[in-house]
Amino acid sequence: MSLPQYQALSVAAMPEEEFKARLADEKFSSLAYLDIAAVKDDEAAIEKVTAIFRSGKPVLLKMGYQTTELAKTVSSIFGISSAFDYALFHRVSNSEINVYRLEGYQDEAVLEAVGLLVKELQARAGYPREEGEFIGLPKLTYNINLQSPNQEMTSVVNIDVVRSAERSQDKKFVSIKTSPTTARSTKNGITIGGFGPGGSGENLWGAYLPHSYRFTHQLTTEQIVPILVNSAPASDTRTNFNYSETKTNGISIGGTLGSEFGGTKAENITYAAKSPFNVNFGLNYSHSKTMSYAFQDYSLIASRNGSKLTWNAPIDPKLKAVLVERLTAGLPVLTEARMTPMMRSASLESYTLWELPGNYTGTATVSIGGGYDLNRREWWWDRSQVKSLHVTDTYDAAEQYMLDLNSPFLTREMTVLIRSADGVGKCMAENANSSVSLESCMATNTHQLWGLDSENRYVNRASNRCLSVRETDGALVTESCAMDNRQQWEWQADRIHSLYNRDWRLYADNSRLKVIPDDSMHFQDTPKNVFNPLNIPWASYPRAPSIHDVMPNHLGPSPQISPEWVERYQGVPTRQRWRIEILRDGL
Repeated sequence: MSLPQYQALSVAAMPEEEFKARLADEKFSSLAYLDIAAVKDDEAAIEKVTAIFRSGKPVLLKMGYQTTELAKTVSSIFGISSAFDYALFHRVSNSEINVYRLEGYQDEAVLEAVGLLVKELQARAGYPREEGEFIGLPKLTYNINLQSPNQEMTSVVNIDVVRSAERSQDKKFVSIKTSPTTARSTKNGITIGGFGPGGSGENLWGAYLPHSYRFTHQLTTEQIVPILVNSAPASDTRTNFNYSETKTNGISIGGTLGSEFGGTKAENITYAAKSPFNVNFGLNYSHSKTMSYAFQDYSLIASRNGSKLTWNAPIDPKLKAVLVERLTAGLPVLTEARMTPMMRSASLESYTLWELPGNYTGTATVSIGGGYDLNRREWWWDRSQVKSLHVTDTYDAAEQYMLDLNSPFLTREMTVLIRSADGVGKCMAENANSSVSLESCMATNTHQLWGLDSENRYVNRASNRCLSVRETDGALVTESCAMDNRQQWEWQADRIHSLYNRDWRLYADNSRLKVIPDDSMHFQDTPKNVFNPLNIPWASYPRAPSIHDVMPNHLGPSPQISPEWVERYQGVPTRQRWRIEILRDGL
């Protein structure tokens, strides 16, 4: 399958360097196509498409058929999976993902729909995104848009997953909002048979009226029962009302965003990521969702059964026969004179907030449902007699979305890539034998992802083992985490010092990592910035200090450095210097 405006290019067997060069191309017109069933066992292809997706380029997924294994593979790439026919995934930011479901289309129609979507994404890319007031939140957002030529239940779904961590508690919250779910009866109103005025020419007279609608939210996990924290709307027995409400929930985030250092937002978030996670320090984040809708001729009843919340909307009992003006000895007199829009379709904006343990890293399944009970009354001639049928047809549909909660964007501590300033800038990675070396950076490789915990330990996200120095030879390894100075590290500007021996620091030797200096490396006792040890010690750093250099101070005047520094200190080589790439909301 191909789009006419795109040149087909397979990346599965593409050399790594060529692939990285194409991935770095900023032209937004690139579009990746993934037939997941065809590459489910090809780890290299899956890694490449994951890199394409995380780079911000749209990816068109063909699911083909649904198995638990395929669903988990898809959710490991995109963070979310469902029984998609086709879906277009677009990563708007590190933590916000838009999903456009394309259900019930023929292949040619899918191509046309995708072409329009990509043009829309290209148009949006030309406008700068507004920068929010808050960055660094452990949060993921999924916006799911269902596009289908013929559906009786449609919904625009917003799912937020937020981590809230303090000393007293650690939780993940999953909020689900539909904007709205619409249940639409394919049969509604009246049918007049016969050949008279307005007649259909068929031997059928009918009255079709939804007697109730229903909407559902459900959250399930593999191992635990989620706790329902909040929901909206509440029950309302009126049959004619307008509803509007904003639900706001406060979430506490432990750690620091670096604002106490007084730098720019980008500088402060880097300082925060270089600081050990501190559960005593934190901030509050308000999570708000607004709903509004109008109900006419139907009331609303909310009920809960386990992890499922259902909103039923029954019709006003006085209107159950509103389409039948009167019954006669023969055919009925039918009318739509009192039929209102909600008797054809109903829309409901709804919201639920669920709580899970913060350390839960399995999958969670969100189910969004809708349906209706259609009262069907039909009459027809059978020779000289009129016969009739009076039944209720029930229609229900549900869409399920599997979420991967083992995401680096949901970790308590900020997850980072630790990247050398030397050469091409490779990243620190844990190997299968627990050694640690430098490899080409790939944010999709969890063995390259680390988090600095409250004990100054770098914990690997793949193994949950801690970065440790082997004091006999200075080799870098990972070991089971313990209260051990060999596993504790401290940033000074862009250098990483061992707390086992403060004269040791991390440096690169080609693809190897070392801590103890050898004949090729000299460590000088570089002074700290007294205002902020994470900031550079003098303005011209990493070059050698000069006579007019100052010590940067974000919170006040920057004093001139001592003249002795100019003679005492040299520049700091790139082999000792490191930078971090942060995986967090807004970054």
